[in-house]
Amino acid sequence: MQLISRLIAQNDLDEKQLDLYQRYQTNTHFQEILADYFYYEIPHLLDYYFLKEQECGDLTPIFEEVIVKRKAISEQVKSIQNALQTEKKHSKDFKSPYTSLSSPTDFLVIQDLCYRLAKRERDAEQILVYFFDFLRQAKETIQNNQLSVDYTLSDAIEDLPADWYSEPWYYIYVQYFGSDEDGQGHFDQLLEMLDYLDALGIKNLYILPHYESPNGDAGYDISAYEPAEAYGGAKAFKNFMKIALLRGFRVATDLVFNHCSVEHEWFQKALAGESQYYDYFLKCPANWLDLNVSNLLKDEAGDLFLYLPEKDEQGASVSSKRILIFPDVDKTLWLRQKVDKLEKEVPFYREFYPFQVDMDIQRPEVMRELFSFLAEELGMGVFGKRTDAIAHWVKKPGTDAKNLPETYALQQLIKQFLKHVNPRAIILPEVVTTSKVLKGYAGESTIINGETTTTGGDALLDFQLQGMLREMIYFQKTSPFWTQVFDLGPVGLNTAVPLIPIEHHDETYMGFIQELQPMRNYLAGQYIYQDENQVYQESSRGIIYKNGMSAGARYADALNRDQRRIANAFFCLYLLPGTPVIYYGTEIGAGNNWEQMKKRQQDQFDTLLKLLGPSIVGPGKAITFEKCLDPRELQRGAISKNTYYEALEQAYPATEIISHLNVLRKHHSALRSYLLAPVDTYEASILGMIRYPIGETRAGNRPFLALSNLSERPLIAKLPFGQLQTKLGVDRFELIERLRLEGNHPQHAEVSTTAYQFDPGTPATLEFSLRPYSAILFEISE
Repeated sequence: MQLISRLIAQNDLDEKQLDLYQRYQTNTHFQEILADYFYYEIPHLLDYYFLKEQECGDLTPIFEEVIVKRKAISEQVKSIQNALQTEKKHSKDFKSPYTSLSSPTDFLVIQDLCYRLAKRERDAEQILVYFFDFLRQAKETIQNNQLSVDYTLSDAIEDLPADWYSEPWYYIYVQYFGSDEDGQGHFDQLLEMLDYLDALGIKNLYILPHYESPNGDAGYDISAYEPAEAYGGAKAFKNFMKIALLRGFRVATDLVFNHCSVEHEWFQKALAGESQYYDYFLKCPANWLDLNVSNLLKDEAGDLFLYLPEKDEQGASVSSKRILIFPDVDKTLWLRQKVDKLEKEVPFYREFYPFQVDMDIQRPEVMRELFSFLAEELGMGVFGKRTDAIAHWVKKPGTDAKNLPETYALQQLIKQFLKHVNPRAIILPEVVTTSKVLKGYAGESTIINGETTTTGGDALLDFQLQGMLREMIYFQKTSPFWTQVFDLGPVGLNTAVPLIPIEHHDETYMGFIQELQPMRNYLAGQYIYQDENQVYQESSRGIIYKNGMSAGARYADALNRDQRRIANAFFCLYLLPGTPVIYYGTEIGAGNNWEQMKKRQQDQFDTLLKLLGPSIVGPGKAITFEKCLDPRELQRGAISKNTYYEALEQAYPATEIISHLNVLRKHHSALRSYLLAPVDTYEASILGMIRYPIGETRAGNRPFLALSNLSERPLIAKLPFGQLQTKLGVDRFELIERLRLEGNHPQHAEVSTTAYQFDPGTPATLEFSLRPYSAILFEISE
């Protein structure tokens, strides 16, 4: 009653909301329901019940049904807990569909996470029930998934090494990777690319969004959580998964549940006034529509933020700080849409593009959809889920809506679901933050479903290390590496591993770049190259946008299409303290796709015009054609199957270096560990380091010495012999050359041959001549 009185006093209820409240204010069940909600939720709750009234008539029995259902859910939670108690599991007289799904200890953890995620106790209980219902369904599906006559999905799970995700990754768009002659890829076509990945020595495949979508945001605007018919649909995806699993591939896919497309059936039903789906989506305070955002906009180190007035749980005034993710397109955080039956425009919250509306992930029914989706994909053999934009999933008034405690609880709950369904399944949080903050998304060491793991992410995409690698390679100097690599905090946290993408589908984020303006100038600059006909051409390396904090550019153009530099970049990638991640086409020198970007700009403009209308979109309007330019599209587009296999046949340098390094990585733990030490080379452009093995040094498990010339000039690396002795802890050693990258021809020593031998009588400095963009990898033997 107190919150309602405050809402009325502060004029935070509109006429219809107030009228509904007054008509049912004497209903005790209604008052009991209202007492569970926060101040800022109540206006939207009243809208929900207004819509429910249009569907069902008198709400009195609806309110009673809610209270009865609450009691039933509480009883169901007790029955699940009873079924998981040790003494009940082994009782012949006790039967429950929940028996053996979890342990009593895990149940208590899951229950606690549901309470930490949900806004109220009743919601937490409902989320917990959904968790176990879909857990049971997923486990049954896995048990019945027969991959071949004598091999099941359960067998594939048992055969998988516990640390499988620490091996190199390759990631793709289905529609672009190995496409057909018409430039359209599909899952049947993807099967034909498995031989290519085998040739590279890669078994971990991450597939970018391949679900039904208008593709306004490269598939991250999902209109149905099912494989797109354009790529073969569910049948082709299931067939692909079966064959990929039988061939030893492990597949990870995206979990995009921060938002969905405005074309999704759920949102369309919300606009049609269906109460259930109206409740799926976050709404903004009504007064935000009247704000002058220019007065609330702040530029903080290049990133743009809005500071928005809002009311908290008890109705106190607070300021909510929210980042503008696509400020070049729009500087608001809401989508004004008319909802049938409400007969008014509702400001739906959306943090990304205007055609992507944010879901209220803390609602039990939204979590039900999430568990249903996870259960289906895990049942088909998906081993990993990348939680897209996970830091943004939970929003609260008075916060920046990033990295909130509820967000960590959500990720841990997803992790519990994955590990209970499949003990080898992993979660990959997508968080653009520093390496140190990123480690928080790994959580702490724990045991889930009897397996040692972490409470959070298993594989962490490290974009700060990626930025460091770019800066080192582009500017041809090692200082960016050494100034950051030892400021990362503990590596290999518990069982979590850092993943380092050399390139990816999104923008180059400038926030991790040390020499910011030189990087902007470099990527926006021009370069000269020779085309296929050996004719000199001039091109831009990329485009700077988002208030100068982002860039779109493919690696090949950033490196002036120099095959030696691209191969050298991959050599350096494999030296970083983490797991290499390869974005499709980078290894064959795929350049900027200007036609793709132009086409998508027109598509984007048409999409926004259709959604927002000519009063907002068009010449001289808030959103112009120029603002619809998306430089990320330079890094996308179709690359045919023949292009990849021709690169293999012609021994393209980067593909050769990758395949050689993957072989060495499998047989030498020093190339898989995170233990390294710098070696002085007396040249700012020569990267020198020792990689140490995991465990005791012995034959077959020795350190490695790596040297890489990042520059276009021939250089001499001068290594202090005494320093090597100290860092190796020996007086005498020999260097066995394992790999040499020189010119366009990487060479791999299949048989160990001693190239150099050093002892205490050796000169004080060891010298190695390195041609431009060349590299050498030595195994070190005592």
